Amino acid sequence: MQRRRERGGTQRWAAQSVLPLRKHLGFTQARASADVNWYTAAPAVPMSYWLGRLENERLRVRLMDGRGWGLKQFNDWLLSFVTLPQAWLEKYGLD
Repeated sequence: MQRRRERGGTQRWAAQSVLPLRKHLGFTQARASADVNWYTAAPAVPMSYWLGRLENERLRVRLMDGRGWGLKQFNDWLLSFVTLPQAWLEKYGLD
């Protein structure tokens, strides 16, 4: 009996989480449900994407503002390292 209450509460919470995605972002029901499931099943994955984005932005500002690089030069440089951590790029990838 306890398990049913927990599952019902989780389903209700998930259904409530879908509403803002549909209302404010225009997601379909399927897309919003998939996103909620992804974020709740593996929260470290989207968080790691966000942290990587922040690190890329920090490096972009440092190199474009500090060294006068253009966006193409920065993108070419960043993509040339494929999937290395940004800390390594900063330590070993800059001459």
